[in-house]
Amino acid sequence: HAGHLVALLAARRAVRPAVREQGLRAAAPLAVYASTQTHAWLHKAVDIAGLGLQAVRWIPTDAEQRLDVGALAASIEADLAAGVQPLMAVGTAGTVSTGAIDPLPAMAALCSRHGLWFHVDGAYGAPAACLGEDAPADLPGLREADSLALDPHKWLYAPIEAGCVLVRDPRHLLDAFSQRPPYYGAPRVDEGLNFHELGPQNTRGFRALKVWLALRMPAATATGR
Repeated sequence: HAGHLVALLAARRAVRPAVREQGLRAAAPLAVYASTQTHAWLHKAVDIAGLGLQAVRWIPTDAEQRLDVGALAASIEADLAAGVQPLMAVGTAGTVSTGAIDPLPAMAALCSRHGLWFHVDGAYGAPAACLGEDAPADLPGLREADSLALDPHKWLYAPIEAGCVLVRDPRHLLDAFSQRPPYYGAPRVDEGLNFHELGPQNTRGFRALKVWLALRMPAATATGR
């Protein structure tokens, strides 16, 4: 769930740049759009982000449990007319209940047209994109996402917990989370990647090690090293 929250906070900052200094109270309310089949992480994320549960617009699904893009478009238009600012649309790449994949390319195009952040919940199904032509038709659409969350402790068989969020433009993470107090020292030209600037945690464990080792094992077996 942490990866989704990071993406939502980055989106909040990207869509409403003054949020870090002014908070949410001085501007129009924000709306987040997701199908009725979306995982419950969204409840916690909008709550923690200060948007409130009423910010979520639950979009109906079609007969295959996929988000109805027409209903999404209508909901966005209704919010714009009411003075509500659309923030993020969530597409799911493999729902928990049925494994349904939302029409990701159509959602991406709609988000681009209206200036929404497009987030994909790929916790369950995103790794299937590596199947190439054998992958479901809409799954490659996750490449259009502004952010993608996946759980290596599912299809990649990493021990719990192992969450991952990928963001198209890492500058959005810096904008949302970076701080430079004097006791961190001035940045150096040769300074490496500082993960405390890319998320809410300052001190963090090396959770990525178990994922890296799991990925290295088949590679080492294949090469005999």
